[in-house]
Amino acid sequence: MIAINRNRNRLWAFPRAVSGATALLLSWSLLALPARANVVANLNPVPDSAPYPAFDFGGSPIPSFDVGPGSIGNGDGGLPVNLQTPGGLELSTPFSIAPLTSYGEQNNVDGSTTFYDTTLALTGLSASGLAQSVFGFDVQALNDGTFAIFGSNVGGGDGPLLLTGTLTSNEIAGVDGSSSAAVFSTTVTYTGGPIYNALIAAGGSGTDASVNLQLNGAAMGINGGTGFLNPFSADGQALFSATYPAHVVPEPSSIVLLAFGLFGMGAAALRRRRSPA
Repeated sequence: MIAINRNRNRLWAFPRAVSGATALLLSWSLLALPARANVVANLNPVPDSAPYPAFDFGGSPIPSFDVGPGSIGNGDGGLPVNLQTPGGLELSTPFSIAPLTSYGEQNNVDGSTTFYDTTLALTGLSASGLAQSVFGFDVQALNDGTFAIFGSNVGGGDGPLLLTGTLTSNEIAGVDGSSSAAVFSTTVTYTGGPIYNALIAAGGSGTDASVNLQLNGAAMGINGGTGFLNPFSADGQALFSATYPAHVVPEPSSIVLLAFGLFGMGAAALRRRRSPA
């Protein structure tokens, strides 16, 4: 077994470039959520999941939102990051989690914990009705579902359970014709795992979850034949949040996204002003 020696613990990372329109969409959606939400688990494809998508939307006759191969650990969590290969997600949590295994887990000096090569599982997130076009945004409502996150396991397969729960009031939303979108769950109930236990010990409870998506070779749109969103695969970052009075780690998401959204609007306005009549 190779010892882990890392000091990386990101609490926020945008997937590739974020357009002004997409940032504004995410800002508007996240600002509507509880203001004191804090990150409980931040999952990123590390290393980059290409060419293995982290998420997929599709299926017949009723499409579903689900994980792709990029979100499934392959058992290399104990290797240095530069030697790891897709899939698998890096998970950062602000809580100190007692070692569950010496494989793929790092306790950081700031009290946070990083897990490498984790697996995310989703169930039940099928389309609950036809997609809608709202002010240039394509919106697809999803049924209630569940999620579970597992640590890395030597040889692949699910390792120790890290966090599980239910997802309700779910939807996919994105600017029509763009390659960026997001999935929002406005109600998350955590039900198990050591991260859940740490959250309860801190006096917290679940609030919301979101997944920032960068579509691979596709654009947001509503299929004229089925009435659902067009199928897509995507890379992305998943954020699970909660409110808790203890061990509060400020969440920059709303402020940063709003700034990006306003920056995008300002840049667009400046271009229009500079354009010749």
